[in-house]
Amino acid sequence: MPKAPFPVLVLQPGRRSDGSADLSAQFAIAKAYADTARIAGGVGERTNFIAMAFPAFICSSFSLELFLKLFVYRSRAAQGPSGKPVWGHMIRDLWQEVTSEDKETIAGFYRNETSEPWLVGASIRVEIFEKALEDLGAKPFVEWRYIHELEEGPTVLRHGPLVDVLDAVGRAAAYVLNRDALNTNKE
Repeated sequence: MPKAPFPVLVLQPGRRSDGSADLSAQFAIAKAYADTARIAGGVGERTNFIAMAFPAFICSSFSLELFLKLFVYRSRAAQGPSGKPVWGHMIRDLWQEVTSEDKETIAGFYRNETSEPWLVGASIRVEIFEKALEDLGAKPFVEWRYIHELEEGPTVLRHGPLVDVLDAVGRAAAYVLNRDALNTNKE
């Protein structure tokens, strides 16, 4: 077993003095899982080691959860300090806590490679995105992290749709955090 490249002690992100979540730390961790998924997928593709699909899918689905939780923490912070953690893996529950404005921003980045969200036809875009989110399953991270324990037998792993959704949520998170930082600096 190779030696770990990280120090033995890694500090867990804390909370701000008002008790709110540190969104930049939350973003960095969610992005690290997304990047790890890309790396695992790339290794699998280069080596034809198909089993790398499993860590890629797990990291992607967990990253999706973390990005959605970032939006939930962000909306709670707008309502005032809240130290209440966001628990759970149900994608639908997390999505329901995202503000309408943030949903439009996220959906505006879905299958959009530009640096700005497409906001024309926002309600239709949100519907399309919600369908893609629903197609991932109720809790993909939970369902796939113990894939070897599934009782239904063989099932199909579809990483592409997850990557499309994750890309939209991750890019939207970067966009709103940058926008928030610019607005804070103007004040």
